[in-house]
Amino acid sequence: MTRGPVLQCIAHTTAEKYDLSALSKALKSLGVRWDEVPEGDPDRAFVIGPWKGRGGAERLIRGKVNKSNPAIQKSPVLEWAENEAHDLRDMGFGYGERGEIWVFNSGSFVTWGLTEEEGRAFLREVIRSGGADVEIARVAPTEYEVEQVDFVVDPTARTHILGNLILLGRPPRLSTFHPSPSLASLLARYTLSLSLSRSSSLSVLEDRLDSHIASVSRLPRALEKYGRQPMPRKEVIQKMGEVMTLRMAVNTSGGGLDDTPEFYWSEPELESYFDSVASEFEIKERVESFNQKLDYAEDVQNTLRALLTESSAHRMEIIIILLISVEVIIVLIREGPELVHKFAEALGLAPAEAEELADKLQDVADRLPPMGILPPKQDRNDHWADGPKRQV
Repeated sequence: MTRGPVLQCIAHTTAEKYDLSALSKALKSLGVRWDEVPEGDPDRAFVIGPWKGRGGAERLIRGKVNKSNPAIQKSPVLEWAENEAHDLRDMGFGYGERGEIWVFNSGSFVTWGLTEEEGRAFLREVIRSGGADVEIARVAPTEYEVEQVDFVVDPTARTHILGNLILLGRPPRLSTFHPSPSLASLLARYTLSLSLSRSSSLSVLEDRLDSHIASVSRLPRALEKYGRQPMPRKEVIQKMGEVMTLRMAVNTSGGGLDDTPEFYWSEPELESYFDSVASEFEIKERVESFNQKLDYAEDVQNTLRALLTESSAHRMEIIIILLISVEVIIVLIREGPELVHKFAEALGLAPAEAEELADKLQDVADRLPPMGILPPKQDRNDHWADGPKRQV
């Protein structure tokens, strides 16, 4: 077998998550066969193939499905891995040349040997077909991201990355799996697909963070110009939630987008493939830069939160002062006549002047409604003179 043609490997990110259970139901309803690789792993994927061009689902149904019981049919991918007699004969498809799709629960799918338009056709025909809610938190059309590399097949060479080109060569040596060339080749493509899908997912988060920073970029200038917090409380809280969601997505999803999954700790060759793609797309550096931008965004949010707290405390102080002032004024008016008689000499008032002022204050006090902390003077005198009434 000689070196094959240059084909495309493309990662599509269309949602924050895929519900693989819902996807399995959609695939069964379409009669499309798939396998879970590696089975039960947190980063597991559904692999579907062969799939070529528009109407791929229709061709699979027409040409491959057992009409009596399509749900239990295995895809050719793992059938070859389990049957060594097919390893050499079907190595072409084993290397993904006839169209292969990997769907990850992280909201991304990766196509091998398909164009971008053919990948979008798969999205329409399968993921978004019927009433299956496969996509969780679908990204906006403007956030739809793809990461593309080329690949060629050369079974005589070593599998490695050359810039923007993946050279699929000899199957890797496996340490913990059955030594099948087809299975080894399958896991190699799974590894490369997983790493590429993470780069695509990170691109979506980077775009969201850039949009967030752009939305708050006016705040420092507004603070400088107007000297006050320019955003309402609800919007500030929403912006804080955006920052928290972004940090959680990039640092905790799947253990972190820049972490190597545990699956590869016992498979050094597969780990080298994963790290090669991550290095080529500078995932670690991008995550570091992402977190630095998040730190800046959090600084802005912390400033806004402090201003909100200060503004709320200031308003509360004013309200308390006003309430106390009103109560003091009411008390002074109600107690005015008595105070005038008591402090007339200290105020330098003649007896006639003091009596006139007391009468005016009493007239005002009589017009006041019974409000405030203290009851009217007469009510208080009656209350304390008669003592509290006992209920029988």
